Amino acid sequence: MIRVGIIGCGRIAQERHIPEYIENAEAVIHGYYDVNQERAQQLAERYGGKTYCSYEELLEDPQIDAVSVCAANSAHAEITIKALESGKHVLCEKPMAVTYAECKEMVRAAQKSGKYLMIGQNQRLTKTHVKAKEMIDEGKIGKVLTFRTTFGHGGPEMWSIDRGKGTWFFNRKKAVMGVMADLGIHKTDLIQFLTSQRVVETTAKLLTLDKVDACGNRIGVDDNAFCIYKMSGGAVGTMTASWTYYGSEDNSTIIYGTEGILRIYDDPCHSIVLIEKNGTRKEYDVDKIQLRILNGDGARWINKLATKDTIRQKDNFHIHQEIIRDIPEEENRRIIEKLIAERRYEEVPIFLKYLKYECGGEEKYVKKIEKLESYLSEGLPRYQDILEEKNIEMPEAPDGIEYRNPGIMESQIFTVLSKRFKSGRLSFGKIGATCLAKICASKVENKGIIELEKLEQPIEIDDSIEQYMLEIENNLESITNVFRANEKINSNNTCKQVTLSPKNPILQAIKMVSISDLNYIYNFY
Repeated sequence: MIRVGIIGCGRIAQERHIPEYIENAEAVIHGYYDVNQERAQQLAERYGGKTYCSYEELLEDPQIDAVSVCAANSAHAEITIKALESGKHVLCEKPMAVTYAECKEMVRAAQKSGKYLMIGQNQRLTKTHVKAKEMIDEGKIGKVLTFRTTFGHGGPEMWSIDRGKGTWFFNRKKAVMGVMADLGIHKTDLIQFLTSQRVVETTAKLLTLDKVDACGNRIGVDDNAFCIYKMSGGAVGTMTASWTYYGSEDNSTIIYGTEGILRIYDDPCHSIVLIEKNGTRKEYDVDKIQLRILNGDGARWINKLATKDTIRQKDNFHIHQEIIRDIPEEENRRIIEKLIAERRYEEVPIFLKYLKYECGGEEKYVKKIEKLESYLSEGLPRYQDILEEKNIEMPEAPDGIEYRNPGIMESQIFTVLSKRFKSGRLSFGKIGATCLAKICASKVENKGIIELEKLEQPIEIDDSIEQYMLEIENNLESITNVFRANEKINSNNTCKQVTLSPKNPILQAIKMVSISDLNYIYNFY
């Protein structure tokens, strides 16, 4: 497990670094630092972890293994070097530093410490760009001759943590550089990655065409960059970056070779378009979802998640459980599961019919078989057949499908609840756990879809539930009788009552239930 410290809690940390660490089973966020202490504290309360009064204090913590440096550009080198000297691995946001000399110092610090130093050049990591590089390396467009690549949007004042014209991106002292360091650096790295050639010569123009600061003066950094790159392999092309693409973002790249053209993120419908020398057009949807499969136990509220293009199927765990419940003979159970595993689905009802005949019409046994027949009549695992029919090549896990028992829903619920209650050393009695499960299921069934990834995030308590909190206080005794700790937690077998403070994990869980749903709670204790 890698314990991570976050230095700089702005938008890039909140939108990319922190969520992706949370999703990674091999990482945990240990603490946060930001010049805005309140911002760091809010993140600690939301995601867990501690805050520090300075980044130096964070670096001194021996429990932290690695840091994400998400501070202003001018601070990258100083923080990174001190982090490496403190024995921490570093993921530093781009730009690496603001001078070439600082970059070399950072590299030397990494070499001396023996720790990893990585810069957040993430464009080369997208599935589409990885696929495009493979196609170029395979010679799909022959030798690369020319290219044009661009990255532009309406400017950082529209998405930065400090919205508006007062954003630090417009402050020359903090940012040092403008759009070239923000966006142009991404495409400069990308074109070298795609072509496997280095930039060896450039002609460039950096301009401030439109952006003004809070006082109405032109910002002191560039809002547009225009570059002509000559590459080590002889290719020549243009790279443009802009904060004045007022409209939709443009992140396209077009590469021209001796045998064709590769258009990347240039077509509104396809992530890659290959145009061969003879005019043949081939389209690739690398990032697009090609097949949606909904695994579950077949419950009505789960099936509501399905869209028109979604395949509904029972997951292996629930099929196995249903077979165990309805078929008493182990040998017969093995036969049914073997037929399913070998995708011989049409033979399953035939074998079940045979079992009904063999039992001599014994009513109880026949009813169980009919129950299993009904359960298996729809949604047997058949995604492999669909993949073959649609000629879809499934990638290996984790990008592809990977089955893990118990079922997907159970696994998600277990993960979420364990995270929320482990820190408080709390547990549910049988009644309380059943109650919570039914509340959550009812909420999904009656109010729509809860995205699984959002379940991983702590539910924020805000003023909108003030009335709900009052209702809880008025029914405190009833609720504490339902949501209580393990009945044998104490030696005298007394039950530990859970304090229902606004930040209590139980309250955060049952917040999903509105005031009108309170009666639903009381029906299950």
